[in-house]
This record gives sequence, structure tokens and C-alpha cells, in this order.
Amino acid sequence: MSRVPTGPRAAGRRPTTIVLLLVFLLAAAVGPGAAVDAGSGSPVASAEDPVAPIDPALEDADGTVRVVVAFEPFDPVGTDGDVVAARKAHATATQASLERYAAATDGVDLEHGFWIANVAVATVDTDRTSLEDVAALENVTAVRTDDAVATAVRPNADSSDGGAETVTTDGDAYADGLDDMRVPRLWDEFDTRGEGATVAVLDSGVDADHPDLEIDGWKDFAEDPSAEPVDYDGHGTHVTGIVGAGNGSGTNLGVAPDVELLHGAVITDCEERCVGKESTVLAGIEWAIEEDADVVTMSFGWSEYRPSVIRAVENANDAGTVVVAGAGNGGDGTSISPANVYDSIAVGASATPDRVAGFSAGEEIDTDDAWGYHAPPRWPDSYVVPDVVAPGVGIESTAPGGEYDSRSGTSKAAPHVAGTVALIQSATDDHLAPAELEAVLEGTARKPDDEPDETALLNSF
Repeated sequence: MSRVPTGPRAAGRRPTTIVLLLVFLLAAAVGPGAAVDAGSGSPVASAEDPVAPIDPALEDADGTVRVVVAFEPFDPVGTDGDVVAARKAHATATQASLERYAAATDGVDLEHGFWIANVAVATVDTDRTSLEDVAALENVTAVRTDDAVATAVRPNADSSDGGAETVTTDGDAYADGLDDMRVPRLWDEFDTRGEGATVAVLDSGVDADHPDLEIDGWKDFAEDPSAEPVDYDGHGTHVTGIVGAGNGSGTNLGVAPDVELLHGAVITDCEERCVGKESTVLAGIEWAIEEDADVVTMSFGWSEYRPSVIRAVENANDAGTVVVAGAGNGGDGTSISPANVYDSIAVGASATPDRVAGFSAGEEIDTDDAWGYHAPPRWPDSYVVPDVVAPGVGIESTAPGGEYDSRSGTSKAAPHVAGTVALIQSATDDHLAPAELEAVLEGTARKPDDEPDETALLNSF
């Protein structure tokens, strides 16, 4: 995504925000006819060191541990033809050393290799073999823990951030954000409600029996996966409804109700707060790409700069899948990954059509300080997040058990943007590349009177 760059690689700014006005979006698209902070955490091996760095958290590992093994990154320079196929071939070739080692070594089990980030997940019995031996394998660049990722902490209730009420226009009721974004007007003007486009929601699962939801694809990435859709928390059902729920309740809830909806359960440990693992998130992104999703939306993240997701976002874009992610609910000066990856579409939350919610995350990111050598050379010296702001306060949507409820957070803003991307794609016969879809979103930016100069609100019409 072409975020607002700062520093020479452009100076300090508050994050750009864009509130969705949909007709301008689609007119631009189809025309009138139509991990760890790079400065800390994971160590870096020197050029002379034959052993790749091992996560300090594994220093005292005892017994069997589950690790993520990273391999040499793919260099797209000079690649002709199918870049995704080339990335897959590169992953197969570079991960072969671990595959051979696991086959020949007791105590090492290769669980899964991922081309999306060129990493593999393995279990290692440290009483029978050493992590140093794994780190010394050909092409290995790091060995680290399979870290947890969680849904964003829900923002505290704030009466000053009261969201839009459900409204009635010409006899039809529209949920909170839809009217603010002028979605009904877009539906009529462009005669689309998302048909022909595909959105993959990665979250806590979904209640596929809800009368306002039609789930077209399901995958459970839990340790004991369910063949049938299930929601381990309720978070995923609410997020999914914002993308594409119908109006069975008498109120139109989803931005793109005719979109093909996929749901991958990746945040499935929900005893207290829903968490997942890096490996399940990567598996979910790969699945979304294999299912030809136009957009994948994620309302969770790591409260840090997570280098391991840089490749995943970049590779998803190369495969034609837009990555949308909630920026987090920590307020000014914060962000979460993968939203803070330069190539994703980071989404903040608006409280009204002209005001950003106080809890909505946003910051200027110094590329070298945050990402170090992990950042691709094409990234600017600094940039601001989020890219876009969408309704995120008092959002009514679907809940498990055929119920409905109202929630707030950037988790609720991100699916508004994912649904909007689906509408843009649906309104044209051409398959738009991620960069083209992002450019349409950027082209709708407007400056509200009471927000900083850098605040641009994205409208849907």
C-alpha cells in the first residue's frame, strides 16, 4: 500500500486516516461506464557464523519444543513469469535441508512448510537432538518460538465516542457504519452488492447457522479442527457479519451481502482472550490465497513489529490478494502487526463520519528503527499508519446463536474496508490487482474540518 511516506527513503506526521465514501471509489475504479522489534528480540547471525541465530526464549528449552525455522528469503529481482510459482519453488528448494534432516533424525518432526513466508514448523526433542544442529542446516536463517497472536483488546466504553445509530432511509434500515459510508447509495448506483468477489475472514470461527450469514468456505486451523464451522468466541461471527451479512433481521448489516464469504479459524484458544499461533496465521493466509480470495481480513495482531509477516503480506499481494488488518486499539503512538507492515492496508476506527475514535491506534513508523534489515529496500524511510479509517464504534452485527450485538474497535473497522474492496472488485469485469484496489481507496481520501491535516477520511460514495 502506498502509505503517506515521510523522510528522504519524508517528517513526523500523525497517521493518515481515510473514511470510506463509496461512489467516488467505484467511479475511480470502473469509470462512468462501468515480531519483534528488529532492534531487539531475534538476534542476527554474522556473515561468518555458520549457525543461524536462535531465539533467546529457547535458550533453556527442555524436552520437546515447537519451533519456527526460517529460511533464505526469495529475491524477486530478475524473475519472469509467475512470481508465486517461483516463490513456491524457492521454498521447496530451501526447506529441503530440514526435510532431509527430520527424516533421518530421531526427535525431529517436520509439521508443515509455508511458502508464504518461507518458514517451516517443526517439533524438536531437545533431549535427543539440539536446536543448534537445526540452526546449522543449509539455508536456515533463524530458529524461533511459534509465538502467540491475539485479538486486539476491546476498547473501553467511551460515551464521547458514541457511534451512529441504526437509521432508516426510504423504508430500509441500515446498520451503523453502512449509512455513514453511504453503502446503500453505492449498491443502487453500481448495481452490486459484492457478487463475484471473494473475502476470506481469518478470526475465531463463525456461526454458519446464523440466518444472516451464508458461509461458502470453511477451514479450522485449531489443533483439533472441526469439519463444520464453529465460533470459539463470537468475535469471528461479528467480524464476518460486517463484511457480508444479509438483512434477515430487518436491518442491512453487511457491506457486501452477496460476496463469497470464506472463514478460516486461526485464533482458536479462547479461554480468556482469543489467541492463535504464527503458524496458524500463516496457514490461514496460504489457504485464503489458494481459495482465490480477492481480500483477506484480519482483526488481530502482535503488539510489536513482526518481521515474519512482512513476507506473508508481500507474497499475498503478489498472488493477487489484498491484505486488510485492524491497526489496534492502543491509541495514538501504537500499532500492531500485520497492520503496521507497509504493504498491508492498516485500518483505524472512526467514531463518526468526521472523527477518529480516541482508542484507534496510529503512529509514524521509522522503518530502520522498527524493522531494521527485514524491511525491503523499496520501503520509505518512514511512513504512517493507519492507511484508512472506517466505522468502528457501536457497530451492530451478527452474534452466535442467531443473535445480534454491538461492539467497538478497529476489529470492526477492518471488515468494513474488506467489504468495500469486494464492492470495488465486483463493480468491474476486470480483475484489479491489489495496488489498483488500494489506489482507488486512497483516491477517495478527504480531510475533515476538525482533524489534523494528515487525517484523510475514506468515504464509500
